[in-house]
Amino acid sequence: MQGGILLGPSAIGRNKKFLEIFFPNKSLTVLETLANIGLLFFLFLVGLELDMRSIRRTGSKSLCIALAGITVPFLLGIGTSLVLRATISKDADPTPFLVFMGVSLSITAFPVLARILAELKLLTTDVGRMAMSAAAVNDVAAWILLALAIALSGSNSSPLVSLWVLLCGVGFVIFVIVAIKPLLALMAKRSPEGEPVKEIYICITLTLVLGCSFLTDTIGIHALFGAFVAGIVVPKDGPFAAVLTEKIEDLVMSLLLPLYFVSSGLKTNVATISGALSWGLLILVIFTACFGKVVGTFAVALICKVPFREAVTLGFLMNTKGLVELIVLNIGKDRKVLNDQAFAICVLMALFTTFITTPIVMAVYKPARRGSPYMHKTILRKDPDTELRILACFHSTCNIPTLINLIESSRGTRKRGKLCIYAMHLMELSERPSAISMVHKARNNGMPFWNKKQHDNSDQMVIAFQAYGHLSSVNVRPMTAISSLNNIHEDICSSAHQKRVAMILLPFHQHQPNKDRKEIKIASGTSPDEDKQEDDLFWSEFLGVCCKSEESIVYEERLVESRDDVVTVLRERNKSNLILAGRMPPVVPLLHGSDCAELGPVGSYLASSEFSTFASVIIFQQYDPKTDIHPLVMEVSDYSDMPDTPTHGV
Repeated sequence: MQGGILLGPSAIGRNKKFLEIFFPNKSLTVLETLANIGLLFFLFLVGLELDMRSIRRTGSKSLCIALAGITVPFLLGIGTSLVLRATISKDADPTPFLVFMGVSLSITAFPVLARILAELKLLTTDVGRMAMSAAAVNDVAAWILLALAIALSGSNSSPLVSLWVLLCGVGFVIFVIVAIKPLLALMAKRSPEGEPVKEIYICITLTLVLGCSFLTDTIGIHALFGAFVAGIVVPKDGPFAAVLTEKIEDLVMSLLLPLYFVSSGLKTNVATISGALSWGLLILVIFTACFGKVVGTFAVALICKVPFREAVTLGFLMNTKGLVELIVLNIGKDRKVLNDQAFAICVLMALFTTFITTPIVMAVYKPARRGSPYMHKTILRKDPDTELRILACFHSTCNIPTLINLIESSRGTRKRGKLCIYAMHLMELSERPSAISMVHKARNNGMPFWNKKQHDNSDQMVIAFQAYGHLSSVNVRPMTAISSLNNIHEDICSSAHQKRVAMILLPFHQHQPNKDRKEIKIASGTSPDEDKQEDDLFWSEFLGVCCKSEESIVYEERLVESRDDVVTVLRERNKSNLILAGRMPPVVPLLHGSDCAELGPVGSYLASSEFSTFASVIIFQQYDPKTDIHPLVMEVSDYSDMPDTPTHGV
């Protein structure tokens, strides 16, 4: 969008020769055609990611916040439009102009809001879930209001014609539900999980999207409305919707949709905003848009007993604008409802309100809070019957059997003590907009929405952990961490601190070829400074109690003086089923030249291709945020992102 503004008449485009060379009139027609095609399928994707069942289940609190976030700015937008029409838009038709301005000021951009929440790591928080639910309701309401505005802005000024267009729009929706939805449901039913979706089904669906767009355009409502409705009625169960998204998303988002932003930027002439009156109107529009959204949402949130800080945050989050705002403004400009000056003012308002959202939310809402003391935030305890909290992280279904076996083995043969497992699904948040659709479907317990008819990989993970919890009488609480791979560790650490867990089970991210080996790194929050004397005391108790009472425990102590000695000892144990090692034993030579220095000298060798075994490997790491990294590790491996304290492992 910014690039289009710079290339347009606001900056470089002031040079007429530049426009004639790079953007002649003939090329603009082709540009707008491709941009509108991309916009059609983008709105289809937006409808595809909106689950009406989830919207119907929206709580009363989120529904009230959404309605307030629409009503207050819509009314203020109508008031502002009266001022604009009296000053810079005297020739505009009053009724369509009022509705278009009200819609443009009351919209909340659902995809942009989700991306901002992801960057701020608020997706799975209470304020994030509330904002996403309210934004989804706002999105549907905005399209209904936009259809009303388009019907009122027709070339025929008769109110009966506008009423006829609205009735035809309602009839179109009924037709889609009665005729097209069953056909899409049949194709989705014939595309079961685990089997590829037939290409003919994809072609038929995309043809239906174009057909629906043609019908709504013929009726008198914009073609985008038909594509949006077609996306909503596509069944969300099974892989059919996901495959449709994968097929067209990259083309639309990477090529066609940017053309629409460029086209919008070329239409924006900031130079029309000149003089004190124009800049004063720009400030008025920005203030009205922000005031209506923030104050309306804030007031209703307080009435719904939302805490003050969360209520303020919700107000600014709901003030996010995006592509839907630009769509409304472009339609208004194409239908001669908005002139160049009013269009430029509204575009700058949309850009400004979106830019200020992230820094203001970061300043107002900081979800990180100091955790309350928890007496059993360690695996060392006198009473074995006290509850042990474990955060088990997993990337895919292949991690789950090892995690469950390890958790079950750690309980011992007597199965004493209470066990609480926080099962965290680690999901990568990519640049694709569909990556955040899972957040809109999230349940209160943190896992993606699922039902008996839907059996994708996420559901299988949920079922596996819940089945283990029922069979083993273990308290299992599913969670989801949705973040980029560069900072997903922050979600893990913050969740561990918030849930006050004593141990983190994290599958190692690298896998050697042709080996069925699952490396797991464990972090346990124990006391920070265990010196050698305490270690000796622990080993004395362990040898005196466990080794005498358990015949399966054999203690052997080996003296190693070189790398070869350590390698020899490890290779003697390569037929074991399970190998446990500390992250930082005093065997420094093995650390040099390691590809996996984060596992420690022994763990890095066990994870390398030099060591061949079918055993599971567990690396223990004690964590203490108050202490710095071991200077030896910093010097040898130059690994600067380890806040953990290396200690002796078992």
